Amino acid sequence: MEDQVNLCVPPNSSRVQRTSSRRWPTLFWVTLKILSVFHHEDLVTERKCYTCRLKDLSERERVNEDAVEHELGLNCLLLMYESVSKRRKGDGEGSNNRQQLCEVCDTMWWNFQCKTERYTAKQIGATSWNHKGSGALSCCVLLLTIAALLFEMSYYVSAMWAKPEQTLRLLNRFTIFILLVTPSLLCLCSKLRSMLRSAVPYLSWASTFNARYIIRRAQILDLPRKGLPGKTFFFACMTWPLLNSLYRSYIYLYLSECEFGLHAVATAVVAILCMQTWGFFVYILYFIRMSFQRNMNLLLSFIKEHEGQLDKCKGVLACVAVDFSCYSQLCGLYMLVMIPVGVLALTTNITWEYMLGVTCLSEDPQIANIQRYVKLMSWSEMTMAFFLTVNALGGLQVTYIWDDLSVNILHLTSERHYHFWKGLSIAVSLLTRESNSVLTTVVCSLIGIYTGLNFGSDQNVSYLSKSCLNQNSTFPCT
Repeated sequence: MEDQVNLCVPPNSSRVQRTSSRRWPTLFWVTLKILSVFHHEDLVTERKCYTCRLKDLSERERVNEDAVEHELGLNCLLLMYESVSKRRKGDGEGSNNRQQLCEVCDTMWWNFQCKTERYTAKQIGATSWNHKGSGALSCCVLLLTIAALLFEMSYYVSAMWAKPEQTLRLLNRFTIFILLVTPSLLCLCSKLRSMLRSAVPYLSWASTFNARYIIRRAQILDLPRKGLPGKTFFFACMTWPLLNSLYRSYIYLYLSECEFGLHAVATAVVAILCMQTWGFFVYILYFIRMSFQRNMNLLLSFIKEHEGQLDKCKGVLACVAVDFSCYSQLCGLYMLVMIPVGVLALTTNITWEYMLGVTCLSEDPQIANIQRYVKLMSWSEMTMAFFLTVNALGGLQVTYIWDDLSVNILHLTSERHYHFWKGLSIAVSLLTRESNSVLTTVVCSLIGIYTGLNFGSDQNVSYLSKSCLNQNSTFPCT
């Protein structure tokens, strides 16, 4: 999966590499388009370090730098992705042609070889994908997707609500609904963050799905020459969800004993589209992780070369830490939702399988055959969700990336610049925030297990068939 990242050559910040004219892969832009992450018209804007950003904001707002620092803190670096850029006369489209004298600011343009390489949106091929109206189009697509999934879920809730024998099936529907709706909800939160900016500081994690943020992450991965990282994983993210959704449609539209109409066909189409969107979403999580793993190696090389220059190294460290904290919080939030949902899905499916063996369903070959297909579909979807997510993050969380950086800094520590390394170690330990979501995840998972087992008795476990359990039932055949 290309998880290994080679150490970069020592950087030379005094040299600025000539901007490459090679465009980034089309698949990269297709992925961003499908996820509806485009919002701002200018995707490549001016980038400043924390010190320069504070100075710029204080001059713009005509207040003291200390007041700006007290109000925004490091959040001002993330607001850089959300700001409405103002083009200067003579600037290229979405470019940053102003010569920056700050060496820390230059590090925000690092490429794969640890050299400062500035570029414009046109040079990397973004302008043809981020056209006028892309922001409105992205919002409409996200809202329509969420509305379609909510309508689908409400259809089954209205038919199964307050019917004890349908509880297990309703819970099973709920788990697949959460899996499919979460990517769109997270991307929509990113749009809210861009619209409201500093008014919603607790949505800072949503900047991870800002196109500017992703482009900055992408510049480190040498896309023009190597293409997308983890091509095998990208293929898995595209094909596995597609095969699962097609298999689900085959079962529901062909094998099912139930009559189906336009609603069933629309449900199948929505499921295919949303499952593919989820696959792209998971790949972007992997894509950003690979970027940070590379970025940490570039950072270590920079620190080693500038040993003793504490302010400069802390400035670069802060820029990376703010971006990583944003990504880490998003992954933590996503896993906080997915782990309990996964436990609930596993529990309900195991309970359902146990009940199949003690009902009259096993006596009918046709019904038993349909249930076998449904069983295979359920286990394939659960395996897919677990395997792809864990591979995307490299585990159940991504904080190990920052922990590895801390360990590597300790290995580089020398007596020659003791105070420098001590100050840097303190900065590393303070710059990232960890959310203690383990207890919440465990509690929610236990609730999921209890719910699945508690409602596991006297349930209608016949899917897509007119079972012997409810011959005269008016429930939807699902």
